[in-house]
Amino acid sequence: MALTKRELEGMMSTGDGEWCTPKDRFRQWDSVFHFAVDVGASKKNTLCSTYIGKKQNALDPKTRWCKARGPAFCNPPYGFNIIHWVAKAAAESKHSKEAIVMLLPARTETEWFQRYVFGAAQLICFLDTRVKFENPKLNGKTSQPAFPSVLAVYYREPVAGTKHFNSIYFYETALKQFGCVVNMDPHQHCDA
Repeated sequence: MALTKRELEGMMSTGDGEWCTPKDRFRQWDSVFHFAVDVGASKKNTLCSTYIGKKQNALDPKTRWCKARGPAFCNPPYGFNIIHWVAKAAAESKHSKEAIVMLLPARTETEWFQRYVFGAAQLICFLDTRVKFENPKLNGKTSQPAFPSVLAVYYREPVAGTKHFNSIYFYETALKQFGCVVNMDPHQHCDA
């Protein structure tokens, strides 16, 4: 199915990029992480009971995504400003004991991906099927982008033998059902 020009604008960096995460895919990922907060969402499209969006200044350095909440999910707007979202996730992971999981375009050639995904995420899951996003501006019509997606998992540096270390092991193993998982720390691979 070919995309219309309007659909392409939303999926590419020239549009507003605010496409909604499909609920069925979110439920699959939520079964692994048990998300407590949806970052970058709005009251209209949040997938969690708690959300942090533009009105709550999600990108403000003082805003803590996981503070006393639990793991955070973020499907940021795909556009030129995506670098600010992945930079914030990388910074947040240093302050949080909870996982931050971002649904991102697999734009491995970009500066933001090199620096803040390859350079900061603990786990990267290259999804084995394309995500069909929903655009509320197009009456809920779904469309899949011309690029694959990843789940980037940001998690504070785990210490072997701790609950935190076991969580990384669990996440790495569980994510394999969704695609190819890369553990960015070669000393912490699971053998499953």
